[in-house]
Amino acid sequence: MLSKTLSIHRKQFPLILSYAITIHKCQVLSLDTAIMDLSTDVLGDGMAYVALSRVRTINGLHLLSLDALSVKVSSNPGINEINRLRTKFRMIYCKTRKVKERREGFK
Repeated sequence: MLSKTLSIHRKQFPLILSYAITIHKCQVLSLDTAIMDLSTDVLGDGMAYVALSRVRTINGLHLLSLDALSVKVSSNPGINEINRLRTKFRMIYCKTRKVKERREGFK
């Protein structure tokens, strides 16, 4: 009989069961807690909004990193119209304020 000695060395690191999903997959979910990494510029228009709005409370939102330059805003015609109306309102408000100041100055 031959007797051989076999020595085995193994390395292991602890794993914790966790779940990961894409932004597309989480569109229909409301989450209590979410950990997000928004540091890459692979995000499409509105994807950061979808990701951030899935969490029920701000306390449940955990950002690993956020690159503001990677957040893309949709060029939605509705958004353009809202911005146009805001600008128009500011101009009307400024003109009305100047007229009011002039009238009060003549008293």
